[in-house]
Amino acid sequence: MGVLAVAVYALSGLTAALALLYVAKSLAADFLLLAGPAAIMLVWLIEGLVWAYQDMTVGPAPDRITLYGYLLTGLVMPLGAAWLGATERTRWGSAGIALAAITQLVLQMRLPQIWPGGPA
Repeated sequence: MGVLAVAVYALSGLTAALALLYVAKSLAADFLLLAGPAAIMLVWLIEGLVWAYQDMTVGPAPDRITLYGYLLTGLVMPLGAAWLGATERTRWGSAGIALAAITQLVLQMRLPQIWPGGPA
């Protein structure tokens, strides 16, 4: 497992836990919670570039459409979660961030299954 994958797991898990705490306390997302999706998106972008570089240099992925679909979804989802958290000033904005962070965990777990020979 690569360093970037561990970073996505850690950031997604911490963001999800913090967002669920905010939901339990009925708090709206603040800058601390909004930093979570931003950090996830930054690490996911770097990881996506590594996967795309591996796809172009070493050899094609078995299912390129699914691979790039996952990479694009993982890049856009934290942006949408941050937008929801910033505009929805109730606990549901925090819940949206929690849901997106949990989804990022699942996307990260699926990447090595999509391309077993990829940069895991």
